[in-house]
Amino acid sequence: MTTQSMKNLLLIFACVLAFGIAACRQQEPEGTPVARPAEVTSFPTPTLTPTTTATPRATATFTPTPTPTLTPTPTAEPLSVAGDPRQALLREPLATNRARCGEVDLFDFPIDPPHAESVRWGGRDFGVFRGRYDKYHAGEDWGGPAGERTLGTPVYAVGHGVVTFAEPLGWGRDQGVVIVQHVLTDGSTLLSFYGHLEPDSIVLTVGNCVARGDEVGKIGQPRTPPHLHFEMRTQSPYETLGGYWTIDPTTAGWVWPSQTIWNQRITAAEGVVWSRLYGDANHRPLGRVNNLLFAYQQGSQIFTVEVETGRQRAVTPPDVQVLAAAWQPASREIITVDAAGDLRAYAAPPDDQVLFSSTAPTVETGLIGVNQLIPLPEGGVALVRRSEVTAVNGDGEPLWPEPLPGRTLSWDWVGDQLFITLTASDPRTLLIEGSNSPRPIAPVYGKTAVGLGWLWIYQQDGVYRLPLNNLSASPELIYPLSLGSVEWGDILPLPDGGVLLAHTDGFDSRLIAISTDGSIRWERSFAPAGFGSARLALVEQQPYLILETAAGSSSSEVAIYEIDIGRFHLERLMVGGTRLRNPADTWVTSLGGDGLLINVGGGSLFRYNPE
Repeated sequence: MTTQSMKNLLLIFACVLAFGIAACRQQEPEGTPVARPAEVTSFPTPTLTPTTTATPRATATFTPTPTPTLTPTPTAEPLSVAGDPRQALLREPLATNRARCGEVDLFDFPIDPPHAESVRWGGRDFGVFRGRYDKYHAGEDWGGPAGERTLGTPVYAVGHGVVTFAEPLGWGRDQGVVIVQHVLTDGSTLLSFYGHLEPDSIVLTVGNCVARGDEVGKIGQPRTPPHLHFEMRTQSPYETLGGYWTIDPTTAGWVWPSQTIWNQRITAAEGVVWSRLYGDANHRPLGRVNNLLFAYQQGSQIFTVEVETGRQRAVTPPDVQVLAAAWQPASREIITVDAAGDLRAYAAPPDDQVLFSSTAPTVETGLIGVNQLIPLPEGGVALVRRSEVTAVNGDGEPLWPEPLPGRTLSWDWVGDQLFITLTASDPRTLLIEGSNSPRPIAPVYGKTAVGLGWLWIYQQDGVYRLPLNNLSASPELIYPLSLGSVEWGDILPLPDGGVLLAHTDGFDSRLIAISTDGSIRWERSFAPAGFGSARLALVEQQPYLILETAAGSSSSEVAIYEIDIGRFHLERLMVGGTRLRNPADTWVTSLGGDGLLINVGGGSLFRYNPE
């Protein structure tokens, strides 16, 4: 889907909601919480017998304050955008002692370089087992650009290198093969492999130098429909090896081609400290557990990564299948739950160590279908299921169950107060104080931010706030918004007590700066930077915009922009991406003085330090 078509679709969606179902609320996907400090104790262990579900309470009656007269315009004055981090990394292939044809500056894609944005399929079938061959696919199959025939599509070298194999009939009836060897800046080597090429299009010979973007041939007509078979590997520069392997090819010298291309680009970017390639693994952030480690859930396991080096370690044993997890900072534990509802706690190491340990026996709650854990202010966790939330304290004892009239979107701590917002036809924000059960405090939902005495709530149709010292007050609508998606936007508390909002609707994408007194400081469009999902982060009091945009049907790019609030300017610092687009798995968390930790959904996890 193109950028324009996405904008048109969102515009139609906004109009339908605004005029056809104005009385309804749009249900939003579940957000990803970020843990904040709380007082807890560790889990020692009685077996729990689930208590009965409590009778729903009567919903409180709220009277929102009158809508301000300030109304957003369809489009705002644009921010200026500058910065071309890709151009700054490009280098001519200069011969060195270890690289006669030059070292790799950046890898590009083999069809429609540099980004393969127009390619309708390719980059998603590496390592797939195919029964007709009884083997695993050792590469990726690529078609040509959308709307064009694949036969005869030009194929390009992905990077500077030397040709080690070039045969017009290297695969016999399946036609020509070219292999290029690349030397990376760390001295390691990697091979790129191009198969099913038209024999007459192969004019390269062994020993030729090629530069990134040089044509190596054109897609030919093998026994199957025309396509490019594309590999990247570390072994066999002079052999074709048939395109399939008897075991997982990653254990025998192959790497995921398109993901490796993007990860190399990320690693090469200025400011990237390290990058780890994960492909299609799902991740959920848990939090910073000490000076050295950050914890996250990867699939059904819990891992830590060293902030300085990117080295990964497992926290949970492989036989424990984790459904959800939470980090309790005060007790310094990661708490997990499995499909049977069993809770386990793992103690974090001291600040100068990296190894976790299991601290308590299993707590059997008997609660099936838990999909989220939220740490409670006075210890323990809230176990969230589709229609109920159940709390246990730090000793593993049941506190209360409550009906859940919606899905949790976000949560935030302030002292011993926990705020949870719910998406539903009857949206609301709930408050949990101490060990008490939740109570509704506002008939709004969204992403939350806390700053200098206020709880700010960013809902799809406006920005609201509540005074922390009077949560029984009606929520104040600070600024109405054209209907948009909360999941495509974000809200960030600023050091001066105000907030910065990123909001996308059917007309525009805007940054809105709001002062601590609720007045609008300024409003500017960031549409010149692209159209997509926006996230905001603060590093050393400097705000950043992280924008994920679609780049073709299956690809996405994630760009980091420094926000100059005084000059209304965005400076593009770096760009990452993936060909396995998974927007729900993209997240950003600030590491304070250590920069940002960014997960590109379907791609790489990397640490970026703006300094």
